[in-house]
Amino acid sequence: MAVESIFKAMEVLRVKFKSHYEQWIHLKSESEFYFDVSHFSPIRTLYAEGVDCVRNLGSALETRYVGESMLLDEYIDRLHDAIPKKNLYNSIEVEARADFESNYKNNYTVQYMLRQYVEQWQEVQRVKQFLAQLESSSDYRLLRNTTPMDVIQRYAREWEQDVQLHEKPGETGLRSQLVWELKRSGFLATSETHAHDGHADIVVSRANSHGAEAGNILVAECKIWDGPAALYAAMSQLCQYTTPHDDHAALVVFVRTGDFADVCITASKELDKHVACSERRGESSLVEFTLTLPQDKQRQIPASLLLCNLTQPRLSRSNKVSISTQPPLAEVLGLDTADAPAENFVLSDSLRGKFGYGPCKCHRCKQSGGNQRDYEFKHTFEFNDSNVHRLFTSTLGMDDEAIIALLKSAEPSKGD
Repeated sequence: MAVESIFKAMEVLRVKFKSHYEQWIHLKSESEFYFDVSHFSPIRTLYAEGVDCVRNLGSALETRYVGESMLLDEYIDRLHDAIPKKNLYNSIEVEARADFESNYKNNYTVQYMLRQYVEQWQEVQRVKQFLAQLESSSDYRLLRNTTPMDVIQRYAREWEQDVQLHEKPGETGLRSQLVWELKRSGFLATSETHAHDGHADIVVSRANSHGAEAGNILVAECKIWDGPAALYAAMSQLCQYTTPHDDHAALVVFVRTGDFADVCITASKELDKHVACSERRGESSLVEFTLTLPQDKQRQIPASLLLCNLTQPRLSRSNKVSISTQPPLAEVLGLDTADAPAENFVLSDSLRGKFGYGPCKCHRCKQSGGNQRDYEFKHTFEFNDSNVHRLFTSTLGMDDEAIIALLKSAEPSKGD
């Protein structure tokens, strides 16, 4: 979509936000809001946020100054500043709606305010959609001082949104994707390139006009996450390829296993232990720090650790609790611990109603202590490594041989 067409769409949205603003002012003057709603109500906070949102965006969307007193990148930055934070915007609505349900359910003005608040957020999403198209335009890229790390970080977000991009490729394949994206963004990027005392995974060289200047724009090493010790070794390896003449050094780590948030914290703490790393800032997926190289400790260069979230956790599609988290079977069946069957043993449909769990506890069995030597018909049988007792009301007239045949017919085969 051409920049001119995007600007026309932005102007349409500006008119819509102006209309929203006028509607807010009208609703504020209604007596149902002005007199009835408490001054401490979250609904008044919702009104203030709603007005600020449409007023700020209505002003920021103005395009007539772009190309005259404002550059395209300045226009885009201005729009980003005007867009409210989603979490804050949503939390204000939740609190206001709860207050409405509790205290103002018959207040139609507040109903309209809540509806407008939600509807105008849909327009905010349209602004973000066109803003993304502006940022991908060649006009914007020429103005913006995009760094190689900006490109790599942006592509890492693409991985997070599409598993198929990273599911099969190994370290080499993932690195190749980054090099391709750097080239597509106009950088002189190569893979497995000689740098200082070895071959770095990614090197971004200076353009020809800067050929007389020593060093590279970026030297990066790529690794699959394999724990803190491996990260420490990779950092030492990166130092082997980097010189004080390079603009930036980076370690790009592909995290495929583990809890990603925990990995980020562990990796950040491991950086603190490395003798070449100092002034670490943050524990997120992108950690900035200062790199001191062994060949010249007086000159330091900026460096980054980028952790790419390539994990694929999946939630169960069933709401059934796994056997390991279920209460003990004896507890479920209301049995004494001594009578508990094996945890993997459950009476089959053909046996349920004919037998009970555990040994028989009739008066005769209690007197004999479970000794069935003198019984004409047994009361207790061993089945699937557990004891079961016959229910005479359902097995009346069945002798021991018939009972045993019934139990064997219900016993799972060895292949099950």
